[in-house]
Amino acid sequence: MNKYCKNTCGLCGSSTAAVPEAPVTEECTDGATNCQDFVAQCGTPKMQTYCKNTCGLCASSTQPPAPEPEPVPDQPCKDGATNCKDFVNQCGSNPQIQEYCKNTCGLCTSAPAKSVDCDDRATNCESFIGNCDTTNEQAKQYMQYACPKTCGTCPS
Repeated sequence: MNKYCKNTCGLCGSSTAAVPEAPVTEECTDGATNCQDFVAQCGTPKMQTYCKNTCGLCASSTQPPAPEPEPVPDQPCKDGATNCKDFVNQCGSNPQIQEYCKNTCGLCTSAPAKSVDCDDRATNCESFIGNCDTTNEQAKQYMQYACPKTCGTCPS
């Protein structure tokens, strides 16, 4: 841009300006009608002189306020590895498993990713099917969490 548009970029000594002389006014307005075409050049002295409103240099600009950015929805909590269910028994003791398998380990702080299918998180659920409805509450809760398909406790 500096090579081909030296005048527009304010890099010329004295030459014809691409933006016409600004009229002297008390209002903070643009002195040229084509300021929007050169808004990318607002850092140049000529734009700062002749296009104050467009460049946002007025004390109280007549430009409409910039739109506020759209809020980004929270990302669903997902596992960072595909084989997390193979390591569900290490959720309480292995920091790496806790880091990469947040959903599988039940460590999500945001909503978990919605799953179309209800799958067991552990690979050996069939071996412990008796714990799905045991009187040992801790074993029962673990099985219902790690083996919802086997225990028949999938959310509806």
